[in-house]
Amino acid sequence: EIVFDAPNGKVTLTHKKHNETLKIDCLKCHHTWKQGEAAGKLCKECHKAQKEGNAPSAKDALHKNCKGCHDEAKKANKPTGPTGCTQCHVKAK
Repeated sequence: EIVFDAPNGKVTLTHKKHNETLKIDCLKCHHTWKQGEAAGKLCKECHKAQKEGNAPSAKDALHKNCKGCHDEAKKANKPTGPTGCTQCHVKAK
């Protein structure tokens, strides 16, 4: 699991489920990697708290990529992950 520590609650990404179970191509999320590359840059290396140059902010990039994918699956009546704010962002108790 990968945890993004967002100001309005932590977001947990189940990497194994996305990659192995759902068979989502790595390049769908890791858009700067080259096919067959074992590892590449992490999101936060390009996507900072604020937009820098052509790179959108981390919040904008992750909402577009992650939530956008979930929204597309929901519209297509396919199984999907959460699409609501509090479903993804979990505040510590």
